[in-house]
Amino acid sequence: MNKKKVFLVGLLMCLAATVTIAGCIEKNKQDENDDVTVMTFGQYLVDVNRHVDNKTKQVTEWFRSLDEGDTLLIRDTINNIMYLEASGSTLIDFASSYLDDDVIIEGDITNDYSNGDHIILQLTIIRDTFTWENTKTGEVWTYNIECIQEMWDTEQKTYVPIPSYCIRHAEK
Repeated sequence: MNKKKVFLVGLLMCLAATVTIAGCIEKNKQDENDDVTVMTFGQYLVDVNRHVDNKTKQVTEWFRSLDEGDTLLIRDTINNIMYLEASGSTLIDFASSYLDDDVIIEGDITNDYSNGDHIILQLTIIRDTFTWENTKTGEVWTYNIECIQEMWDTEQKTYVPIPSYCIRHAEK
């Protein structure tokens, strides 16, 4: 198979997966001020968009189906869980994630959760805007992002482990 056909087949498979996954996202409105969306971790990863404009030095990240203030419930099954003693946090790989992305939870939760457990992570969507200087080139970039409040330090502008109170067992 030539490279064009391989690329086209791969692109079509990704598009088909995105359409299939997007159709499975549940959006529930509990009241007029509270949107709750239920996704697997894999669906969450597909929902993230990123645009980089090298000319204006701007990076924009947003969600296709989530807005600032929305509550996101990630409902998934733990594929692998491991305590990382060096950082004092727990790494979780989910069954729905086909990418090499994991979730990091504060502290050691391996006594309460194990492989195969069905869980819910309750998270909130926020927006943040900040600048970042590349110390090697001196370029200053502006970031406009939608992100998970519990995973983002708005002061340090960096990702942090999710607090352990955000995870709970789910019914099958």
